Amino acid sequence: MGIPLVIGYSLLRNVAKVELTCDRIEPTLVDCTSTKTPLLSIFPTTTQAYDAVTAADYRVEETTDSEGERHSDHYVVLKTKDGDIPTFQSYVSVNGVRGNAAQAQATANHLNQFLQSQQQSISLQQDVEIANFFALGFVSIFLVVGAAVLHSQVRIVTLKLNKDTNKISRYRFSLLGFWVDSDDLRQLQTVEVERRKDNEGDGNFAPVIFMQSGKKYILGRTVYQESDALRTVNQIRDFLNLR
Repeated sequence: MGIPLVIGYSLLRNVAKVELTCDRIEPTLVDCTSTKTPLLSIFPTTTQAYDAVTAADYRVEETTDSEGERHSDHYVVLKTKDGDIPTFQSYVSVNGVRGNAAQAQATANHLNQFLQSQQQSISLQQDVEIANFFALGFVSIFLVVGAAVLHSQVRIVTLKLNKDTNKISRYRFSLLGFWVDSDDLRQLQTVEVERRKDNEGDGNFAPVIFMQSGKKYILGRTVYQESDALRTVNQIRDFLNLR
């Protein structure tokens, strides 16, 4: 579950509006800055500077996956003193296509026209594709479900019985937070072994404290031997002087 969540997080972080601003520092020297603003405000806006941009190219990369499906990726490359820098890349694939070919070609053309002119500055923006909104919704649901699964599977529960204060407290730790709930030990009804069933229908046993209110506190982990659960029950009964 951890790897898909990381992938989902990365995708959400990259669903963003990208703006490229270029300024003419000297007649033949142009510097550009790319600003990426994620649609979700929980992610920070980032900027990247590109010095001495001389040209822009429209690129398309075509690949074939292991199942024979063809994929294409359309984007713009800035030619700088540090080499070729890809920009205006899409992170969402629709029917095997990432990016918009016409938009990428038009962006490269606009940049080249600016670079060959004496215009002082230009600002170009990559439209947020509709597909990104679908991806945003899908991955958001995926992350919520994944977090819920992690919450149910990765957690620590600690019970504390205090005869001096007549209190039973349950401390629950998970990836989503920390919770504490308590009851008065004088409202305890009984301590018994409860027979349960796992997801496969197999029987198992759990030592349980039953309160008069109907609330239950499970002691320790569920086990498959009734004698093991009964041993824990007897220890609690002896501690609370219930026998």
